[in-house]
Amino acid sequence: MALHFTQVDDALFRNATYNFHLSYTLWTRTQFGGGSTGVVLQYDDNGNTGDMLYLFAELGSFKVNSGSVSKTLFAFTANVWYFFAVTVSGTNYTAYWSQAGGGGTLNSTSWVDATQPASYIHFAIGDHGANGGLPYLGDIQNVKTWSNVALSAAEVQLEMPSLHPVRTAGLNAWYPLLTVPDRLNDYSGNGATLSARPNSQTLSTGCPASWNF
Repeated sequence: MALHFTQVDDALFRNATYNFHLSYTLWTRTQFGGGSTGVVLQYDDNGNTGDMLYLFAELGSFKVNSGSVSKTLFAFTANVWYFFAVTVSGTNYTAYWSQAGGGGTLNSTSWVDATQPASYIHFAIGDHGANGGLPYLGDIQNVKTWSNVALSAAEVQLEMPSLHPVRTAGLNAWYPLLTVPDRLNDYSGNGATLSARPNSQTLSTGCPASWNF
């Protein structure tokens, strides 16, 4: 199963401090057409788009914004599952992606962005309202986050088919998002519990990736 997002400000979020040495991975599919925009996952400082790191779908493509840089990753096909990972090490950013059923091929792009706030203070799965309301229409599953860790390409490749986190050192949080009652729980053991707004998430069928248990 996976969690389905549809509403404005439909998000699972947490207020905490995050530095600029982090990584996250997730699976998602969107029901957007080519003319819509919605946020999949974001870190932000004070709600300004210039202080945000976010993965989003816009005008038929998935993109990553790091503040002053916006990177277009690829044109998506609606209702197809994709894997994403983003790593940050200071001013150095790398985004990875792959398509379910694509044989495990991992694509990537890297860039430098020196425009950053002192730290991020919000984390959200879905739209937290910092973009003025850009709700995501789609399903999200198996979000993993790390602090003080920039995953290598080899580590990202291992995380892609695995439901459980492969790298446990530096693991900040793990949100499988397999049921509605458990969607707020952090299964890393670190107590990074989420809050929900506006509690409207439902379940849908999950990613067809072959999970390694």
